[in-house]
Amino acid sequence: MKISFLHILFQSFSSIGPFLDFIALFPVMALFGGTELPEITVVAFLISFTTLIPVLFFSGLTHTNEGYASYAYMGLGRRAGIATGFVYILYSVLVLPNIIMFLSSFLFPFTGIAKNYEIFFYILFPVIYLILIFIPLSRGLAWSIKPIVILGMIEIGSIIAISLFMLATGKGSLRPQLSILSGNFWDGVIIGILMFSGGGSGIFLKKDAEETIGEIKIPLIYSYVFTGFALILGSFAVTRFLGNNMVDFGSDPLILFQYLGQYGGSAIIIFFIALLIISGFNLTLSYGNALIQMMEDFSTRMVNFKIERNNILYFMILISLILLVAGHFSYGYYGTFLFLASLISILYITVHIITGISFTRTDLSWKIKAAGLLSSMILIISLISSIYGYISDNPGIIIAYIIALIMIPSFTLFLENRRHEI
Repeated sequence: MKISFLHILFQSFSSIGPFLDFIALFPVMALFGGTELPEITVVAFLISFTTLIPVLFFSGLTHTNEGYASYAYMGLGRRAGIATGFVYILYSVLVLPNIIMFLSSFLFPFTGIAKNYEIFFYILFPVIYLILIFIPLSRGLAWSIKPIVILGMIEIGSIIAISLFMLATGKGSLRPQLSILSGNFWDGVIIGILMFSGGGSGIFLKKDAEETIGEIKIPLIYSYVFTGFALILGSFAVTRFLGNNMVDFGSDPLILFQYLGQYGGSAIIIFFIALLIISGFNLTLSYGNALIQMMEDFSTRMVNFKIERNNILYFMILISLILLVAGHFSYGYYGTFLFLASLISILYITVHIITGISFTRTDLSWKIKAAGLLSSMILIISLISSIYGYISDNPGIIIAYIIALIMIPSFTLFLENRRHEI
């Protein structure tokens, strides 16, 4: 099919899941920063935007859908490319069950189902969700990209309308209070960076887009700026609307629903729930789309092992089911969601650090290389700050991260040695 400007723009936009961020990540960021949510969002956006600089230049040098893996390959060699590809695959695979866990735990109180029977909801909802995701993704790019554009337009229009409403009706203060040296502030920024992860996923349609729009830089920039504007506007709107209740919002996201319900009653709650499901579905669909596009090229060119589209889907669903069961019987869905969200965030940062370093090893001018180095340095500082915070708050995240950093290079070396033996 022909890939258009809108396809690239909304593939990247939907991979951020802006409205899901309203409900899932804004409360976590507010838990750390309270009324500093807007400042945290602005800093997170600016840091995330630096990660786009190497991506924009690299996108003109490659002609595959491998994305970050091909960038690391060009700058640091084959092994770095394979390792980067596996890190990307790891955090992308985690996104699907992570979203399902959040939606399940968030929607359950609205179902009216007795607590004793919650297990049936936690089984039925994920199964239905996975089936609905499987249908368009299994039918190819032509089927999976169209709903992404339509649902994305609904989402962005609704976010701007709701934000303007909350700004107009809220009475909270928006006075800047930037405590940038605070550990909690940077914990919030790391979660904020996670909001924008996936914003460059249009790169995974690169090969398909070349015949029609050729250059994908412009829609990538538009998508980042467009989404950044929507989420920054939303962060100011939520802070003004909730005012002194921002701290409570951090521990109970339903507070936003309750206060909005005072204006629109059950209608506004139903609208929010519908929009939340649309955003979650669109996010998983776009992430699944990007992962499949990437893995098809990555497995063939770098790993020398061809894998069929549906086999990638079966793998994603199997991992999701395993994590859903493990999550339910360990931390619970919401606790596991918070754990995986933090792990996904630092894995995402790791991939972009590698991309920035790879950028410095190209034949581009020193000024352009400096941009890549700056991007990596900012992300390294963010990563160190995040690790420092997690060591005291939730060391399990760091343990999981270290295990991933040990296993992925080892697996990469194994594949390389196997390739040479063949």
